Amino acid sequence: MRNKKLPLSIVIPCADDARIGSCLDSIDENVEIVVVLNGASSEVRKIVGNYEVKRVNIRERNLAKALNIGITMSKNKKFVFMDSDCRFENGAIRKLYKG
Repeated sequence: MRNKKLPLSIVIPCADDARIGSCLDSIDENVEIVVVLNGASSEVRKIVGNYEVKRVNIRERNLAKALNIGITMSKNKKFVFMDSDCRFENGAIRKLYKG
């Protein structure tokens, strides 16, 4: 169960990595999640569509541009970048926020 919403945004760029679902499932805090679909495949768009996240679409596969757009679209002043093929360990997000 997620606690009170933390003023933190997690920015995840993703193009064609179907492991994005596992990454999103590993988020164990109530935070803003911004997924930047940078030239994303239809499979990835479908997976991300199953989650309550802020989705931003850009046509090109440009990691730097995706991260910058993710920052711009985040409503919080603190944010964490995450790769779509990685998972958060339990409690890691809260530790990062407090750190």
